[in-house]
Amino acid sequence: MTVTGPDDGRIARLMTALGLMAICAFHLAGVFTVLISPEHVWYSDPVLTYDYSLHFQQINATTAFLGDARWHGYDPYFMGGYLKANLFNVDSKGWALFVFALESLLGRGCAFNLFIPVSLLIIPLMGYAACRVTGFARAASLTGALFYVSVFWSAEPLTMVHWGLLSFVIASSAAVPVGLSILCFDPDKHRFRWIWTGLGTAGAFLIHALTPLLLLPGVIGLLWMPVIRNRKFWIFILGVLALVIAVNLGWLAPFIRNLDQLTSSAHIFTLQNTDPRFLVKYFSSPEHVWLVAAYVMGVAGVLVLMTERNIGRAAALAAGPLLFLGLAGFGSFAQVTARLQPVRFMVAAHWAVLPIAGYGIKWIFTFAGNASRRNLSVFLAVLLLLPAIPSIFTTHPDVPPGGRLLSSTMPPVLKQLENWIRSRTDDSARILMEDSGTLSGHRYFGIYYPGLVPLRTGRQLIGGPWPYMFIKSHIVDYHEGVLLGRPIERYLPEEFEAIANAYNLGWVICWSDRSRLFFDDLPSGIVREEVLGDFVTYRLARSHSYILNGSGKVRADFNRLAVDQAQSEDGEYLLSYHYVPGLKALPMGFIKPELLPGLPLPFIRVRGTGSRFGIEYF
Repeated sequence: MTVTGPDDGRIARLMTALGLMAICAFHLAGVFTVLISPEHVWYSDPVLTYDYSLHFQQINATTAFLGDARWHGYDPYFMGGYLKANLFNVDSKGWALFVFALESLLGRGCAFNLFIPVSLLIIPLMGYAACRVTGFARAASLTGALFYVSVFWSAEPLTMVHWGLLSFVIASSAAVPVGLSILCFDPDKHRFRWIWTGLGTAGAFLIHALTPLLLLPGVIGLLWMPVIRNRKFWIFILGVLALVIAVNLGWLAPFIRNLDQLTSSAHIFTLQNTDPRFLVKYFSSPEHVWLVAAYVMGVAGVLVLMTERNIGRAAALAAGPLLFLGLAGFGSFAQVTARLQPVRFMVAAHWAVLPIAGYGIKWIFTFAGNASRRNLSVFLAVLLLLPAIPSIFTTHPDVPPGGRLLSSTMPPVLKQLENWIRSRTDDSARILMEDSGTLSGHRYFGIYYPGLVPLRTGRQLIGGPWPYMFIKSHIVDYHEGVLLGRPIERYLPEEFEAIANAYNLGWVICWSDRSRLFFDDLPSGIVREEVLGDFVTYRLARSHSYILNGSGKVRADFNRLAVDQAQSEDGEYLLSYHYVPGLKALPMGFIKPELLPGLPLPFIRVRGTGSRFGIEYF
């Protein structure tokens, strides 16, 4: 492998292109063999496994807001309404734009599924780009593409894509070459880097909210490099910043305005590390021996650059893996970084070690004698690829027989539950549906099904599409036997009745023993209906209305509520929806928050104009 001038011959470029296409084809073959069936890509139903059901719900909301020329909005289907897009969709904006652009042609579910293989195709391309922007020759850069593929199939990225952290995995793979292009930028050469770096940086910010952290090593690296006195360079850097701000202003601005609504502490459930010896145990595992070799080559690369008196480049390239390994190993011990789920940064560390490891492989060439460097590159590429082959061509332990890790089909019990919802409930009241996640063993079969109920049935819930939200308003939810932040068995019957009235609850679906005991023991006002697998359904014997004083009908949709046939003694109405700043009553009238006794968040107090009026979010 060489790190100097690439071969500019036409045949060399053609062979490189064919090699890269072969690597991409091999990678996609694994995607369709292990992750998702080709026919599922074209299903009208979205992938439902784990976080994918959550992201589909997010994207449904976001595309609705985009249709209104907004990047954020008021979602009335959960918790009586809250600012969903700007507090929760920050990790799927690129995905949402992809769906928004293609859903009219392919349908929303198909466009959502298609994003999975299309985005995963980026991985080998980014590996190749990471080597090229650092100065590697084309043949050597193909080894980098193979390294990216091997990391994906043999380490954390595959697992995290299975869970639904697709956007973070893609952002991590893209951040390395984008960050390096900033670090290695030369305004007098390779003019394509102006476009590549600017658009790449802006695009990476759209892929995931943590992109600033993923690009941080490249920016920090500038401190270790010689000061670039070329005025074009600094104009370029400022231009990139302006482009990023312009592209992301639509959703970053409202997100920043509402940072005070984030929780002050993190939920400890996954991607956290409480063992200070985590890194030692990780790299001493037999299954990570080949990764240890890559990091050893990284250390060798630092030594090679230092012996060449290129200390600045050594420090700059080593900053990435060191930063991400530090976050993964010790980030969980500080409240600020624990909120980032630090173990996920092992993905970024593995890919960030690639460029510095390349300089270590250069050290091997000094002992290669007369052997062909290109042949040795191919030999090393095959060695890097070998760990990935078993993962692609053998059955993954989490894959059902004949299936894939990602599926667009629901288990029979959930189909029965959905049939019950459609036939035994209506949109006059909310369903109190017990959620489940990692801590309770995914009682909905690895699907965040409550998040899909509003999309598939039109019913409203309290809670949210995910049981571990990082916003303060998520105290208004019901998961794993906990209702509004309090174990359900600690409620007195009259306290639960007050909650049912305030949130206009008409039905209950639960699965935990503590919940079933509570509802079975309620003295009155509830009727057990059906038992569907682990799920028990109940009907609350109470009148239904989303208006807590007076009468009328309320129709809910993203960013708006419509009130019809409204009647009250004083012309004011208290609605069973949460108040957030930015709501306005139309055509005229005032609107303000009102906190009810014993409940954590305020509801909407509004004075309407006649028997029909609306509330919109601006």
